[in-house]
Amino acid sequence: MSRLRVLQVLPELQMGGVERATLDMVAALRKQFPETYVASQGGSLVSELNHLGGIHITLPLASKNPLTIFSNARALAQLVRAYNIQVIHARSRAPGWSALLAARWTRIPFVTTYHGAYRSTNFLKAFYNSIMARGDGVIAISEFIAHHIHHHYPSYSKRVHLIHEGINVQEFSPTTVSNTEIKTLRTSWGATDETIIFLLPGRISRIKGQAIFIEAIKHLKNKHILGVILGHEEHKSSFLKELEKLSEGLPIRFVPYTPNPKAAYAAANFIVCPSLAPEAFGRITAEAGAMERVVITTNHGATTELCQSGKTGFLIPPNDSMALVGIMQQALEMSPHHYQTIGKAARAHICQNFSLERMCDETINLYKELSQ
Repeated sequence: MSRLRVLQVLPELQMGGVERATLDMVAALRKQFPETYVASQGGSLVSELNHLGGIHITLPLASKNPLTIFSNARALAQLVRAYNIQVIHARSRAPGWSALLAARWTRIPFVTTYHGAYRSTNFLKAFYNSIMARGDGVIAISEFIAHHIHHHYPSYSKRVHLIHEGINVQEFSPTTVSNTEIKTLRTSWGATDETIIFLLPGRISRIKGQAIFIEAIKHLKNKHILGVILGHEEHKSSFLKELEKLSEGLPIRFVPYTPNPKAAYAAANFIVCPSLAPEAFGRITAEAGAMERVVITTNHGATTELCQSGKTGFLIPPNDSMALVGIMQQALEMSPHHYQTIGKAARAHICQNFSLERMCDETINLYKELSQ
């Protein structure tokens, strides 16, 4: 197929896993086809989209107002006709309903990516969430998500395609970060050559397990450790203030978001992801594993696909600070050879199963299959 025009739709283009996956697909499509389109409410990543060669159309797609959803559907249908779009790909629920209507009116394939384990507390919520299972092709980003769809929407099971979310394993590689970058970052965190850093990256949220991490640091018996909580914004949330109070007197640093996460992984000795809620994918676990770092993460959700406990990292029960203490203490006693063995096994596992190239190739093949 010499020309494949795809329109991806999502609420907005701010920082996040959904947005990152959207831009990754734009880059992959532009390698093969002259035009590719994204519709959203806009955001900080529009400039990067334009740099990649994608075409952005601004619509109020973050709105859940039924009238706006219908109005967006009409606008998307006009875009489909104007640009001869062949596939429309929805990545979120509200714009998904607009995209479904537009696809049906224009008779083109409708693809969805099921990016999260959406909770259904009542019939109306279950119906609203069902849009993500109504695609002619439904992409599940992990086995965990595939099982979730089969359980909640069994009538749509035959449409599900397991295409694991992927990361750029060429970018996230230990060879891409210099010793100077590592030393500079460690020094900025207040670490010396002897310091052993446990890094918890990710947004500040109760479900991400920062409080459990702080509790675990409190119980560790090693004067050379440093816990780094990476990911807060300049504006301090009430929960961040709670965490800072909990960590008083402990070897813990709070560090804002970094534009270079791979350097942060490389500067740390161990990566900790003690999320209380199951992850639909677990991008941090994948990126850190690709950087040959030993990851300690939670034994639920898709992280069990990314981390093979004892072989490529360690899994702990959810919401169990003492189990985390035990694994962190075990990690501190690990020999350099054992550490390197786990790190290399982690990278091999991620490269083989969760590469960006594989994700993009399988998604483009699905587009082609549905549009023939």
